Amino acid sequence: MGQSLNVAAGKLGFFLFVCSAAYAQVVGNVAVFANGTQVHATQPGAVVVAGSGFEPSIWVSYTNGASDTGGSSTVVRYNDDGRPIQQYSIPGSVDALEEEPGNGVIWALQNSSGSPLLTNIDPRLGITRHSPLPYAVESPSRGYRDVAFYKNQAFLSYTNPATLSDPTVQSIAEPANPLPVGNVLLEDAAGLNIATGATGQLTSQNDPGSLRMAPGLELMLVSRSDGQLIFLQNANTSQQCVSFLNVLDPAGAQVSGVSDALFPKPGQSLFFLTNSTKNVVLLVYIYNIPPQQLFALVDSMSALVMIDQKTGIATPVLGNLQGFERMSALQIPGE
Repeated sequence: MGQSLNVAAGKLGFFLFVCSAAYAQVVGNVAVFANGTQVHATQPGAVVVAGSGFEPSIWVSYTNGASDTGGSSTVVRYNDDGRPIQQYSIPGSVDALEEEPGNGVIWALQNSSGSPLLTNIDPRLGITRHSPLPYAVESPSRGYRDVAFYKNQAFLSYTNPATLSDPTVQSIAEPANPLPVGNVLLEDAAGLNIATGATGQLTSQNDPGSLRMAPGLELMLVSRSDGQLIFLQNANTSQQCVSFLNVLDPAGAQVSGVSDALFPKPGQSLFFLTNSTKNVVLLVYIYNIPPQQLFALVDSMSALVMIDQKTGIATPVLGNLQGFERMSALQIPGE
């Protein structure tokens, strides 16, 4: 395995493998899955694996320097060997992509820094006729960074909170035009510090980012610049509980810039990582993944890491990953 890793690193040039002895067995091979030049686009950001079985597809948003004031993003659907099979131009900056459970429709969240919109893409029919949808409460300085689905609700991470009473997670209970949203989590929320066991501790939510489903039917919010993961159990109910985990480097120091985090399925998976500066989507094969293992992209460590969910300690799996922003994972069926 070491020889194949060295060959891959040599071909890619700027990737260096940094694996501790404890986790060396989980890292497989690495390759460039796609690049913007192939589709005449730049700055890949959001990425999601959609579909199931043996015909998955990988959706990537290239933002092309667009913003809420001008320009457009290119959203590309790839098959699992990196061949583009669909391509769409969507006004503004598409900052998040997610598949709606049950119908396979892709949610493309536009303009996370202000004047947000939602475009839906049906893989069979293309952009839906009602798109783009505005939100019932518009803001020139706030938008939605990510979306996660749970119990027939769409949960949204809400960017750029200005005061402690501002919401950082909202929900859409039912489809409408404009989209009605309700508050789920406020910036001044307190909860359990998982590492110390202390209760009633204030969370750090200055920079709400990606939003994921976690084991135990929890929502996980990544507060990027704070280096904190916030967990919501029984979200948007009277039994909602908040807990959080500060991500620490191997020396125990607080990290900064947790770009993304996810729980892949156990076994072996293909990870798709985007880098807007290098204009590439990287493919990383990781195997022997234990159940409920948490992975993250940490800017201050320039690494893909595995996180201990009791202590928050991050162990590098793959290093020299400056500028990688988002990721998604595709489970490979076992033999």
